Amino acid sequence: MAGLQIVSLNCHGFNAATVQYVRSSLISVDCILLQETWLSDKTAYHLNDAVSDHFICFHTSAMEEKINSSILTGRPFGGTAILFSSRLAKHTNCIITNSSRVTAVQLTNNKQQNIVISCIDMPWNDGSADHLVEYISVLGCL
Repeated sequence: MAGLQIVSLNCHGFNAATVQYVRSSLISVDCILLQETWLSDKTAYHLNDAVSDHFICFHTSAMEEKINSSILTGRPFGGTAILFSSRLAKHTNCIITNSSRVTAVQLTNNKQQNIVISCIDMPWNDGSADHLVEYISVLGCL
């Protein structure tokens, strides 16, 4: 795991520009962290399509509760993903976070400490008590 190369991007939606950025990063990085993918569980396949066999994808959707409520208003939001080079696949284990704002993966690091890599989408501060509760919940998850 020496020299692990990691990049991070706030996508503002997983779109053609994001796909281009991810594909251009494939040859030079080991791990790509994406925030604000705006993907649901049903559309997360776009991540796999973008990286083909070169990377494995772990994704958490923030859209599921809204989609399941049948009331679709406003723009999409949230969603995090961690993409790992396929050469590291046998060393990766997804960590169940039970948070729609956190994707976490453990890298087993033979003969050394394991590494946990997390991708987090912190809630924006709207000054409400609900924001503080959600913020504290994400911190608690970490």
